[in-house]
Parts: sequence; C-alpha cells; structure tokens
Amino acid sequence: AVGDPERGRELIAEFDATPEADHSQDSERERHGALGIAAFAEGRFDEAIAEFRMWDDGNSCATCAYPWLARVYDQLAEADSALALYQRFVETPSSSFGHDAGHLAHAYVRIGDLYEQRGDWEQAIEYYGRFVSLWENADPEMQSWVEEVRQNIARLSAEPRP
Repeated sequence: AVGDPERGRELIAEFDATPEADHSQDSERERHGALGIAAFAEGRFDEAIAEFRMWDDGNSCATCAYPWLARVYDQLAEADSALALYQRFVETPSSSFGHDAGHLAHAYVRIGDLYEQRGDWEQAIEYYGRFVSLWENADPEMQSWVEEVRQNIARLSAEPRP
C-alpha cells in the first residue's frame, strides 16, 4: 500500500513459513487482503480483485475490502463499479475505525468526482461536503486538499442547473 509490494510479499511469505503464527480463518482472510494490496500495487488488477473478494468472503469487517475493490475498478476506468463500491463503503455501518479512517476521506472525494463526471452536481456537492466536514479541522499540510474540494463545491454551486 505504501509502494513496496515486494516487501509486502516477503512479509506474507514469512507469515506463511511461520507455523506458530496465527493461521486462523480470520488471519488467512487478512492474508488475502495483503495479497490483494500487493497485486494492486503491481498493477495486476484481476489478481487483486480475486484476492479482495476472498478477503471479503465471510469477513466480520463489513467494509474492509470495499475501498480497495473500488480503487481497482477506478484504475480500470469502470466508474459504475467504482462508484457502487465506494458508496457501499461509506454507507455501510462499520466498527473498524482503524481501517475506515484510512479510506473515508479519499472515498468521499472520489464519489464526488465520479458524480461530477456524470453531471450529477447535487450528489457531487453532497459528497464533497462530507469530505470538507470531515477534514475542515485537519492539519495545516492537509488544508490545500480541503481548499481544493471547497473550490469544487463553489464551482458546482455556481453552475446553472439544466
């Protein structure tokens, strides 16, 4: 996820080779998530989708695979699938704060972008607004992103409606 999929695969191999590691069903599911992230980083999108689907299958984390699947479909320029998965992610109640926190802001902006591309400015403004509400008090180094999204809202709000 941070641009070193080779190191990720090394760690997965180490996990696989360690019999005393937790190889429970939940841990094996997480392994599929890690393999999916490595495949995504390497541009092997079909493999990433398969791994993310195995990660999602039976996972007690209702949202863990959705943002990753959405990112894959985004990369494949399959906007309908990406939008559906991003929306499923942000609209599904989750107890995985640690996981969700890393994806929620990105998902709100991408949903806004995808609605804007469709010409659905009301929905774009809605999701851009959710991002701004979430990050309006973010650290100073993140404020340029918040300002950019605020400008998107202002631009779309000023557009004449069909």
